[in-house]
Amino acid sequence: MEAREATLEGSRILLVEDEYLLASLLKEILEDLGAEVIGPFARVGPALDSLQDDAMPQIALLDVNLGGEDSFPIADELARHDIPSVLLTGYDAGTLPERYRHLPCLYKPIDLAAIHRGFVPLAANAAGGGRTPPRDVHFDFSH
Repeated sequence: MEAREATLEGSRILLVEDEYLLASLLKEILEDLGAEVIGPFARVGPALDSLQDDAMPQIALLDVNLGGEDSFPIADELARHDIPSVLLTGYDAGTLPERYRHLPCLYKPIDLAAIHRGFVPLAANAAGGGRTPPRDVHFDFSH
């Protein structure tokens, strides 16, 4: 049986990234795969303000460090709504606060193939109703 490439048709993804070029590139990739991208947002406040009951994302890509401000309040708010988050970071996962170390990470510099290998199937799962990654799976999106 031939494997189909995952698409993000019909999925809503919150994108929070303060590096303009990376945010633009990620938005373009996700939209090319069929996703509706909410954002990108470079700050916590506007990202939190975008979370409306009638248009909640199904998953989020969150840069951990937004110019000295961390994105954990966004991850916390999304978790209250049972919406999974994937963290974008240039740091080792061991530097994350303990309560966020279970979240999947996409490491910078971003390997675009890792987006297809790791994030796209996870986002497609969330769009299909899956809300959290399986607990027994370790997500390694590094190259």
